Amino acid sequence: MSDLTVGELMSRSLVTLEAEQSVPLARELMEMERIRHLPVVDGKRLIGLVTYRDLLAAHRQRVDGLIAELDEPIDLAIPVSRVMRRQLWTVNPQTPALEGARIMSDHDFGCLPVIDDGDLVGIVTEADYLEMAMRTLARERVEGELVSRGSTARITSICLDVDDLATTLRFYRVGFGWSATPDGRAMVLSMPGTTTLTLLPRSARAESRAPAAARLRVYCPDLHGVLSRLEALGARPVTPLTRIDDEQLATFSDPSGNLVTVIRCDGDRG
Repeated sequence: MSDLTVGELMSRSLVTLEAEQSVPLARELMEMERIRHLPVVDGKRLIGLVTYRDLLAAHRQRVDGLIAELDEPIDLAIPVSRVMRRQLWTVNPQTPALEGARIMSDHDFGCLPVIDDGDLVGIVTEADYLEMAMRTLARERVEGELVSRGSTARITSICLDVDDLATTLRFYRVGFGWSATPDGRAMVLSMPGTTTLTLLPRSARAESRAPAAARLRVYCPDLHGVLSRLEALGARPVTPLTRIDDEQLATFSDPSGNLVTVIRCDGDRG
C-alpha cells in the first residue's frame, strides 16, 4: 500500500471545459456527471480549475462592469475563465498516493489535477481516496490459511474485488464445490466451518487501476479432484502440481488475477 501512486487512484475519464465556455454549462456538467471539479483546458494543457465552491461563490457575488444588468446573476453573463482558479497545485502519475493525500489535507483541496509531460492526464479527488480506503478496509489481508474441507479456518472472512463476477464465481463454486448466496451486488461463498469468501464486482471507476493480486492458500483433501475440475473450466496452473517436502500443491490464477495455491491435506489440518 505504501507504494501506491496517484496514477493508480486517479480518474482518467475526464470532463473538461474550455475557457470561453459558460458558468451555467459548468454547473450543468457538474450536476449531470455528479462531480465537483472541472479542469479548464487549452487543448491538453491545463489552464485552470472550476470547483463547485467557485460556482456557489459566483452566485453570491455581483461584479461591477462584467454585466450590463447588475441585478442579474453573474453566471448568466460570464465565461468560466472569469471564475476559474489559475494558481493550481498539480501532481504527476508517479507521485506517491500518500504525498497527494497530504497535499490535499494540508491545503484543504478537494482534488489534484494530474499532469504528465505537460498534458492533463487525470484528476484525483477526495472520492478516489475514500473509495481506496473503503476497499482496503473491506479486503481482509490473507495472512492465514483458508481451509477448504474438514478443518477449522484460521481466518473467517475474505473479500475480493473481481472483474468478472460470473466467471470468477464459477471458478470457486464449481472448482472447489463451495456453495454461493447473493448479498446485494456481491456473492458470498461458504466453506465448511465459518469461513466465507465474498466476491465483490470491481466498480467501473476502478477498472483502470491494477490492485495487487490476493494470494490464497486452500487446503483440501481431494486435491486431484479440484485440479481436474479447475482444468475442465479452462484454468491452467501457474505452477503445475509438484511436491515440496511432504506437501503436494499447485497454483492457479483465478479469472480476476488472484493467485490460489491448492494444497492437499488429510482432512484434519488445524
